[in-house]
Amino acid sequence: MTHARFVSAVLSSVLIVFFACSAAAQCDPAIGHVTFTSPGAGATVTAPINVLAGATSSCRLTSIQIYLDGILQWTQYRQNILHVSLSAAIGRHTLQVKGWNAAGKSFTSDHVVYVKSVLADKCQSPFNLDNSVWPCKPLEYAVNDSPAWIEAKVRSDTAPLLHTNIVVNGALWAIADGDAASHPAADFMLPPGLYYADIASSNTAGVAMHNPVTFTVRSQVACQAPVVSVMDPTPDNGHPLGQPIMYVAAADGGRQCPITSVRVYVDGHAQYIAWNQSLIVGRLWMPAGIHRITVQAWNSHGQVGKSTRTLNAEENVEAFCVPPTTPGVMLCSAEPLRVGPVVGVGTPVDPPIPTTAARIYVNGVKRADYYADAMLRSYMLVALPPGTYTIKAVAWNAAGVVSTDTNTFKVAP
Repeated sequence: MTHARFVSAVLSSVLIVFFACSAAAQCDPAIGHVTFTSPGAGATVTAPINVLAGATSSCRLTSIQIYLDGILQWTQYRQNILHVSLSAAIGRHTLQVKGWNAAGKSFTSDHVVYVKSVLADKCQSPFNLDNSVWPCKPLEYAVNDSPAWIEAKVRSDTAPLLHTNIVVNGALWAIADGDAASHPAADFMLPPGLYYADIASSNTAGVAMHNPVTFTVRSQVACQAPVVSVMDPTPDNGHPLGQPIMYVAAADGGRQCPITSVRVYVDGHAQYIAWNQSLIVGRLWMPAGIHRITVQAWNSHGQVGKSTRTLNAEENVEAFCVPPTTPGVMLCSAEPLRVGPVVGVGTPVDPPIPTTAARIYVNGVKRADYYADAMLRSYMLVALPPGTYTIKAVAWNAAGVVSTDTNTFKVAP
């Protein structure tokens, strides 16, 4: 099933799902129903099996589960639609989908399917690490439509896996068991915003493993004033935050209005500008004390959105990106990531003539500007698709003198 067909099926199913009574006091625990959309009963399919099903109940639905040949594979929370991919060998298999309501009652539907062939597993870790989790989808810092497909590969070398949890923004959304624990893969109906999905596994030897992925879900509307979501820094309630201050923010301008720039201000002074990317990741250095951080975004129609929060910063004790003596500029990180390099721009702390600004070019195209304290001890991620890139840092001082530094980065697929 293509993703477009899946979305269409989901929308049709949602019309059925939300007729369920929302008031528990008026519900009838005996009323509930499971609907299989795909695969059909007796169908011949290719593994992994893509299962699309929905559940409704007179009482509030609490979870929906799927079993393969009597073994629990997946428990889904917070949505009445289930779209999951299940590994299976060639042969005859029984699929059972079970819904649970707030009254503790369950209702099921069973299908027999026949697997004729098995596709090669494309979700593999590029690293040979024992007891590890590797997220395959979504890519780190990717922009997605809803539903967002979350898929990972779990490797457990010391003992059999118990289960794998999918936690999204701190809330449990799904538990994978059985064979699915080693290869969780499912769709999640998420509203537009910024998300941090942690794929966390444990095995019978008590080993815990996890790997998070940060991504955004964009609005389906044609165009809107950018909505800015900030995941970090979190509101500190007046408590001092250790430095450097990590920040993660995303902007959504609507499906047909891409974000042209995202800017970070500290106390009204620009620190970063990221060009033509909707998500900005990095860290900030600032003097100890109370500060106001504002993230502001512009879309291709000139519409503007922003988000502001106040925090209390502790004294900075870490130097990340400071050339020791020579006036000029330097690139401070060549760490290859799946989505792009973490790029730091550094200038001397006390040059004879102060540095006023610095800029990052990627293959000759402007991607980021740095100002003030951001040039000393801070970095930002420049999101790029897989490939090899030439990164150039350019700095200007108060006398108009220009200095440069260039490096090559390879972004892994």
